[in-house]
Amino acid sequence: MTGKTLKLRVRTKKGVLKIDNLTSESNLIELKKSIAGLAGLSESQFKILSGYPPKLLSITNEISTLEQNSIKDGEMFTLEEQTVLTTTPSESIKFESKLERKVVPADNSCLFTSVNYLMTDGIMDLNCQKNLRELIASTVKKDSVYFNEAILGKKNSDYCDWIRNSTSWGGCIEIMILSKYYKIEICVVDIRTCRIDRFGEDCNYSQRIFVLYDGIHFDPIHMILHNDKVQTKFSTSDDLVYVKAISIAEEAKKARQFTDTQNFKLRCLVCQEPLIGEKQAQEHAKKTSHINFGEF
Repeated sequence: MTGKTLKLRVRTKKGVLKIDNLTSESNLIELKKSIAGLAGLSESQFKILSGYPPKLLSITNEISTLEQNSIKDGEMFTLEEQTVLTTTPSESIKFESKLERKVVPADNSCLFTSVNYLMTDGIMDLNCQKNLRELIASTVKKDSVYFNEAILGKKNSDYCDWIRNSTSWGGCIEIMILSKYYKIEICVVDIRTCRIDRFGEDCNYSQRIFVLYDGIHFDPIHMILHNDKVQTKFSTSDDLVYVKAISIAEEAKKARQFTDTQNFKLRCLVCQEPLIGEKQAQEHAKKTSHINFGEF
């Protein structure tokens, strides 16, 4: 085997494995066999992801070399294993846990319902919003120095009254407060941009939750397990779930399941004036102090 010797690493559930028997001229078949041997798996039981965020390594041409696939010395791969459940000695089925969107009602409290669902391991409580709104109002009121008019867009006391109203939508400020309260990283997966904004990223929390955002509405993202249970919290070191969350946004974007906030139609619920886009709504709020809007 010719070519430059490569030192490669593979992140697995059991830890990081080292591969040092391949060169730049080795092909993808050899890479897969090496990983299978080290991980103790058959080649059909796993997928290989590369780069960061990790993406599925295309193996359409198995005889292409590692160099042709831009695989360089020091490359770190991530192994995505598929679970095999054995029901009888002669019968087995394959099951792969699935990350998916859980739809919650569009009732102006979708953020609070989503976060509560994820923090309670999958309990849907449509009445949780009152307590969470009160929690946020109390947090803001206690720290009027940080939560000033420049941050809130209104006086501290006005904001507290506003967020207690069940028709008020939650957003960045509320997510930041909930992240600190629960001591968990909250990842907002934006459908339109397929970007993830991580609230609490700088706090080194050990766990994270994901919410999908379409421009005006939040839904929780959970993982369906083989026993019909759901997993809602994930390790902040789990890159695979992070990648899958982005994939959910990409699929939703292809289906155009997002709202264009620059051009969507709104109506002021105070004076009934029709408005177009977020900018007009902000200008109307500044001019009239009306802050309750509905989409139509």
